Amino acid sequence: MKIAFFSPAWPAANAQNGVATYVEVMTRALERAGCRCVVITPHVHGEAADNVIPLKFPKAAGPAALVERLRHALGDPDEIYRGKFIRAVAAALEEASRDGPLDLFEIEESFGWAHELKDAAPCPVFMRTHGPHFLGHFGVFMEKDKRRVAREGEALKTCLALSSPSPGLLAETTSHYGSLSSNAATIANPVEFPAPEARWRLDDCDRNMLLFVGRFDRRKGADIALEMFARLAPLYPDLRLVMAGKDNGLPDGEGGVLKFEAYAARFLDKAVRERVTFLGPRPQPELHALRRKAFLCVHSSRFETFHYALLEALVLGAPVVASATYGPCEFLKPGQDLLVADIEDAEGLAAHAASLLDAPARAAAMAEAGREAAYECFSPDLVAAQYLSFCRGVLESRAAPAGGGGDA
Repeated sequence: MKIAFFSPAWPAANAQNGVATYVEVMTRALERAGCRCVVITPHVHGEAADNVIPLKFPKAAGPAALVERLRHALGDPDEIYRGKFIRAVAAALEEASRDGPLDLFEIEESFGWAHELKDAAPCPVFMRTHGPHFLGHFGVFMEKDKRRVAREGEALKTCLALSSPSPGLLAETTSHYGSLSSNAATIANPVEFPAPEARWRLDDCDRNMLLFVGRFDRRKGADIALEMFARLAPLYPDLRLVMAGKDNGLPDGEGGVLKFEAYAARFLDKAVRERVTFLGPRPQPELHALRRKAFLCVHSSRFETFHYALLEALVLGAPVVASATYGPCEFLKPGQDLLVADIEDAEGLAAHAASLLDAPARAAAMAEAGREAAYECFSPDLVAAQYLSFCRGVLESRAAPAGGGGDA
């Protein structure tokens, strides 16, 4: 098969985006299975590989440029961009089809782009839920957010096929909209597994280091991680918390946003603050090294479609304490493969962390069980086989598209 994927940025290592990570791992696995894969993206960091097609947005010149500026001033900029985006993606798909037709194009549910693309694209369009806006939006819900939610619902209902990395997410999305595409399935996100020598080991880790990887914001629950650590700090005098991720800031309770330093100064006891290290964004190799060094990885998100940062710790064989978001926690066994607390339950996370700090051998055994269970659920070749079975089933059940298929 020949399959095109949309990614919001490329490559994944520079994008630090869950969708890009999913596309990168999935395309490699599909290519090992004999498929040809193309990536279509609006943002390329560095030089694009041969199978990557950047979107082109030609700039208007002369009178056309004046008309465009007037439309922006008098109309809805989001609507104007939407038309440009649909045309650019359709053109990129045509370019991708020049050396052989595409069997399908997969795109996320964002903004309901798939609804228009199903008529503009030269191949069947499949959708994948990476975070519907009605669930994933944090902050004030404005009129434009309502329009986005409605458009995503329209696309999810009318698309040819839909896959979701989470059974709970698929069920909640179905409940919200009333119905979805008749061709809908749960297929987990794949994750790459490191070489044995790169795994976490109890003898090599720092037993006084906890690690939080994620943006410093409300969605990732950075405030919950800090509250958890504040509960643990008096009990473990040498314990430290290391935080790595972009500093988007947390609400200050008065309508503003506080970045890490300001938030910590206002809400953390000075003695606790001195034991928290905030690193900011870090490249993936450094994050892997931090996970191997830490005794425990803490993930306190309020919402996740599929928590890649959590899964990347699990596949390294590191102990994990997490909030019960969608994704890996649904596939694995809480208490056996990882420890799971309710969302926004800092006290529960602290209790779980303490139970492992007090029993390092148990932490190591759980970490190994988590790594083995993750392999059974999320290994790339397994997920790719499930994905291909789903895609072929959908395509075979509909009328064959004009021009036939791509490479087998």
